Amino acid sequence: MKSYIPQLPRITLAVMTICLMPIVGLVIPLVSYVTPITTIILVLIGSCLCLGLIIWASRATWRPAIVLAAVIPFQGMLVAYLGFFANLFTLLVILVFFANFPASQLSVILFASRVQKLSFVFIATLSIGIVLSLQYTFDVDIFINYGQNLILFFVVAVIASALKKTRHLRLVIGSFLISTAIYYLMSIADFYFGISFLPHIANPQDMEAFIKGEIIQDAYINNYRLRGVANTLPINRFALLGVISLLFIPGYLSEKSPSWYKSILWPIAIILSFGVLASGSRAAVFGLIAGLLVLLTNRELRLKMAPFLIVSVVIGSISSIYGVSELLINRFSADELSGGSGRFTTWSFGLELFLSSPLIGVGVNGFANQFIARGLDAPSAAAAHNSYIDILSSGGIVAGIPFLVLISHVISVFLYTPSAISTLGIWRHVFLAGFVAILVICIFNSYHYERVFWLIIAAAAALESSNHIWVMEPFH
Repeated sequence: MKSYIPQLPRITLAVMTICLMPIVGLVIPLVSYVTPITTIILVLIGSCLCLGLIIWASRATWRPAIVLAAVIPFQGMLVAYLGFFANLFTLLVILVFFANFPASQLSVILFASRVQKLSFVFIATLSIGIVLSLQYTFDVDIFINYGQNLILFFVVAVIASALKKTRHLRLVIGSFLISTAIYYLMSIADFYFGISFLPHIANPQDMEAFIKGEIIQDAYINNYRLRGVANTLPINRFALLGVISLLFIPGYLSEKSPSWYKSILWPIAIILSFGVLASGSRAAVFGLIAGLLVLLTNRELRLKMAPFLIVSVVIGSISSIYGVSELLINRFSADELSGGSGRFTTWSFGLELFLSSPLIGVGVNGFANQFIARGLDAPSAAAAHNSYIDILSSGGIVAGIPFLVLISHVISVFLYTPSAISTLGIWRHVFLAGFVAILVICIFNSYHYERVFWLIIAAAAALESSNHIWVMEPFH
């Protein structure tokens, strides 16, 4: 079959030079902390690793999904140090995947399920917010952020194609689990023992100060709450990764696998449990409880969950030695005094903006601009700290309805797809638990753009499209 896209060997050669670009971006910040020779060595190692992953991913159509899933926990770190160039690697992996297929099949892959079609409609409606934002200022970053959101649509297609087979599903989710555990280990080593080869930054977006070598050691860095290594990921986003990973573990425990394979999951569960509790994230606790309740509704998972729950209780008891339990108690008891860490203020203001323009909202950065203009007091004025209010205030009903339809359809796919024709089996209950957990966490934070959110969207797309007849014919 004739291809309209270059075949893998040709595309691999084409991207080899481009792969060096994000890695070369490390030269500027690292030169302030290490010698030039060490910098060159680090750049070469990073370049080889980047190229190796791209070449490895090009050998099979399901491998790009593994790479994308494994990168999810480290995405915040990559953005913190590389900025916009961090997304270039994701684009290359997506390009490698689609290079396997002729142009005539691209639309079939991208719109293989209703989930994917609804995802496209929702992301498309966000463009209205871009236009509205131009009334405040012309900011290139707004278009860049929209481009990053558009990438999520392609990420769903890549991952969904791999999740159709149980063997590939285990590999994709497993890569995410292991990658999250490694990131948590790095964060714990850095926070409690000061072991980190990365320079700390006070704000992942403050690249100017970072490039100049101005390492800010303030109260934010020396805080008592665990967060991403070298402060490359905010506390609540850090906790979100751990919650979803913990809810994925029962999916492996319920399968017939060798005992040594399952034994690996217990150390991961312990690391993640401690990390989530040590973060002191109240939203994560609510999300984890909601997800566990969903898991317990399934009899097969309920039988496998007993030891998992026991371990969670033990971890909670042990963590009290380090003040983690006291931390959570203080965090919850402080809600009445702090107004939910300023969330009540941002929620009410977000609803006020929505009511002022209910149809199309006030634009993507309209919340931040008007919040600052009003002189309101809250720890962060960048967003409403609630996905649902955030979408309504920025895009109005035009964006809000497609989002609600999308999440409702995803839930219905997990709930009502018959197990007899489902290739995901017990995993559909696991993914449902993870999705419910995220939806609960989204009440307290604006996390509908997080890649782990769209990882579960991809699972729903895989489950739905596996019940339809569509054939991908990769090149050989």
